[in-house]
Amino acid sequence: MTQATPLERALNCDKSVFIQACAGAGKTFALTKRYAAILDDFAKAIENGADPGSYDHKQILVITFTKKATGEMNRRIYEDVNTLLSGNEINEFKGTGFCNVLRTSKNKMAARGKTVKHP
Repeated sequence: MTQATPLERALNCDKSVFIQACAGAGKTFALTKRYAAILDDFAKAIENGADPGSYDHKQILVITFTKKATGEMNRRIYEDVNTLLSGNEINEFKGTGFCNVLRTSKNKMAARGKTVKHP
């Protein structure tokens, strides 16, 4: 049995995770991609008939320790989600099917005019 890489473990949405590492190790990268993966899981559930009211981005908690990291995470999440909702792949995951539901179905969000806005 092959052990999952740290990134694979971080992207596994079946459980909550705590990511701890030194500066420059990729924590922000892992957290922002995990956020996108969680949104993709929400979109899959809704496509499979789940109540959309039960799946809301406000249910996702991401904590970091500095304002600088918060701003960077916010910017990256904004960019990733808009990239996916535009039907494009996130560069680091091209050809992997990462967040395929958000990318291909657009989850009807664009049709409703609910674009993601950067605060």
